Amino acid sequence: MLMNGKTVLVSGVLNKYSIATHIANQVVDAGGKVILQIQGGMDHKKLSRVDAAVKDFPDGSVLGRVECDASSPESIRSAIAQAKEMAPELDGLVHSIGACNTERLVKHGIMYTTLEDFQGALNVSSFSYIAMVQEAEKAGMLKDGSSCLALSYLGGEKVVPHYDLMGIAKAALEASNRYLAAALGRRGIRCNILSPGPLKTAAGKGINDFEKIGWHVDANCFSPNRPTQVEAGKAALFLLSDLSMGITAEVLYCDGGYRQNGMHFNHKTPQEESPS
Repeated sequence: MLMNGKTVLVSGVLNKYSIATHIANQVVDAGGKVILQIQGGMDHKKLSRVDAAVKDFPDGSVLGRVECDASSPESIRSAIAQAKEMAPELDGLVHSIGACNTERLVKHGIMYTTLEDFQGALNVSSFSYIAMVQEAEKAGMLKDGSSCLALSYLGGEKVVPHYDLMGIAKAALEASNRYLAAALGRRGIRCNILSPGPLKTAAGKGINDFEKIGWHVDANCFSPNRPTQVEAGKAALFLLSDLSMGITAEVLYCDGGYRQNGMHFNHKTPQEESPS
């Protein structure tokens, strides 16, 4: 099996819809083990959703979970230290974290972004990836030949309605990934980005007109429909496994070809809409 004997630290598991949950599921189905890094300070209701999301994982496949405030370097350092107690070395690390001031993002957009909003979004959505990799490296946890993976979105490359500040944060995340790949490449450590299409997750719900964005992608991707969390999880498994040993500093789009569609030609012209 692809992940036999491998251990992956997966951040961002919130519920059964989370992309991180599906990545973890693919890893354990392929014979691997996971450590879950979850958001710090969750109440009982949110923790029960995490438990429900992984309840069907094979016995022993979840080595444990650590809480982490992704906005705090100290919390990230502590989470990595706790993870090391569960597994001295990692074959993979997954960053599936993002946050910004959603109220301002939804209602006002980039023209009302404050310095505090900007710093907060880039700290949690971009720098926390660097910090996770740094701390895992300092702790001696990243094996030679291991794989680091972060989750992005098309809005980091092109303008997507209502994505605004998160697009800037994702652009920074993708640039950070390239430099991490350069820094760690001589040890055979790969650093890649997975960029799925719009998926119905907790993060997606924070974007205004999310359903319209999804319908647009469904209508204009080359696949019958945009890929789901399941396909995203399988793409992540490829990037975490030895099958991707020659791939680093890349962005893999899992969007049914939407990004490559140069002309969205599925709407009627004014002539077609006019009565004959």
